[in-house]
Amino acid sequence: MKSIIVVSGTPGVGKTTLAKLLAKRLNFNYIHIGELAKRIGAVIGYDKERKADIIDIKKVSKHLAGLKPDKEIIADTHVVEAIPPEKVKKVIVLRLDPRKLYERLSERGYPADKIAENVESEVLGTCYIDSVKHFGSDKVAQIDVTEKSIEELIEIASRIITENLRYNEDIDWAEKLGNNLAELLTKIARARFHR
Repeated sequence: MKSIIVVSGTPGVGKTTLAKLLAKRLNFNYIHIGELAKRIGAVIGYDKERKADIIDIKKVSKHLAGLKPDKEIIADTHVVEAIPPEKVKKVIVLRLDPRKLYERLSERGYPADKIAENVESEVLGTCYIDSVKHFGSDKVAQIDVTEKSIEELIEIASRIITENLRYNEDIDWAEKLGNNLAELLTKIARARFHR
């Protein structure tokens, strides 16, 4: 049975906020994959540069494959490879204007390298591409969250899940931002390499 809805996206786009509210609205279980990895002993190290746990993807995937939940699960993660594709009903990838993402991550006190890595990942659409590769394009939707309220996001995501709505906003940050993107990437490079 396909019982998992994945909410993915670059760190800082709002995955956790949306996933928790969506689980509450739809009466689904909520799982944060990083917290699950800690609970089942699947953290195999710590990346000091990124200030992030390193998880055993195979162990998390095996655990999720063995679940027999009483109701559907909203899984919150940017590590989509940890989710077994055969258990997934839908994947919702959240996207955010890289300039806003830069501001959020800076406000959270992320190191310059981690900010750069995440903003670059968002510009390239890494989470979306990884999701399509791992789950197939039919299961994946992407939403530009930049100008949407949380209520709008919950409504769109709910429809994607309950109505099997095909929803895929065309997101090309290079095209949308033009010279503003070049300025942002220059700003990131300066912060990253001139400490």
